[in-house]
Amino acid sequence: MSGPRPLILAVEDDARNVALLRAILERAGYQLAIAGSLAAARAWLADQKPDLILLDIGLPDGSGLELADELKHRTPAPSTPIVALSARVLAADREAATAAGCDAFLAKPLRTADLLSVVAAHAGPPSPPIGN
Repeated sequence: MSGPRPLILAVEDDARNVALLRAILERAGYQLAIAGSLAAARAWLADQKPDLILLDIGLPDGSGLELADELKHRTPAPSTPIVALSARVLAADREAATAAGCDAFLAKPLRTADLLSVVAAHAGPPSPPIGN
């Protein structure tokens, strides 16, 4: 018997990226919650604690790095790993994500193997999907 499936919060506003994350992560055995904005992510995080946050940097109501900074530098126990997701892939963008407290950075478009590797490293291995 397997343990509970790791819960991942994806803060992502692009429907195509949401569909891709669902297809890859749920098929691999992770639970996935979606927030399409910083406000929605903050509201969700007020009541729940994920095993990992996948955080788009460009969101409709601000930079995802604002949320990373809040969670990593302004909370008493910043234990949830955060992986930044961005199409901006210059060294300065990666450095800004690290400075905000992100534990890893993935460039968009996402590669399945890279995504699964980073997620497993930070959220733990997936559990078999229900029904398999």
